[in-house]
Amino acid sequence: VYQPFEGVGGDILSIAFWGIQAYFDGAWTPCTEDPMAFEIIFYEDDGGNIGTVTATFNESMSGFDTGELFAGVYPVYRWEYTLSSPVSLTDGWVSIQGNPAGATCWFLWIDSGTPGLLSWQDDGTGPVQTTYTQSLCLIGDYVPVDPPENLTVEVTAPSAAYLQWDQPASGSPDSYNIYKDGVDIGSTTDEEYTDENLDP
Repeated sequence: VYQPFEGVGGDILSIAFWGIQAYFDGAWTPCTEDPMAFEIIFYEDDGGNIGTVTATFNESMSGFDTGELFAGVYPVYRWEYTLSSPVSLTDGWVSIQGNPAGATCWFLWIDSGTPGLLSWQDDGTGPVQTTYTQSLCLIGDYVPVDPPENLTVEVTAPSAAYLQWDQPASGSPDSYNIYKDGVDIGSTTDEEYTDENLDP
C-alpha cells in the first residue's frame, strides 16, 4: 500500500502509523509478533503518481496496544519510528510493509477513518487507487516563521485602532494572532486587524 502526503514543512524526522496483526489460513485470525520487522519506503511525488524512491528504512519495532479493537476482534497497535536520517519531501508517498518473507503474522495497515488523500494498492498489475486513507502521522521539524514586517497603527476612533502589516520575509503563516499587553485578543488570516476595544 502506498499513502500520499502533501504540504510537509521541514524535514520528516519520525513516522507513526496504526494497524493490526493477523494471519490468513482460510480466514483472518489475530496474532502477535513483537517486535515486528518493517520496511518503510519514501517516494517522490511524480505528478500525482508514485515517483522515485528517496529513502528506505528497515527496522524491527514493538507496537503499542491502543486498547481499541478493529472489527471488534483485532487489537489496534501504534508503531513509531525515529528515522535514522531525515527525509526532505514536501509532497510524496510512503509505503509500510510488515510481512517479511516467511512471516506467519502479517501487518495490516488500517484506514484512518477520516477523509484525505486516497492510498494506492498493488493489485498484481501495478498500483491502483483505493477508496481509503491509511492512518499515519509524519513528525518533523518546527519551521519558524519570521515576524510580520512594516507594522503600522492608525487610531481611527477614541476606542479603535487599525493595524496593517506585510507578510514575513520568510515563511507563510496560516493566520496571525493579535496580542495587546501580552494578552491574545484575536486572530486574522489577513494582513490587517481592527481593535475596537481600546481604553480611551
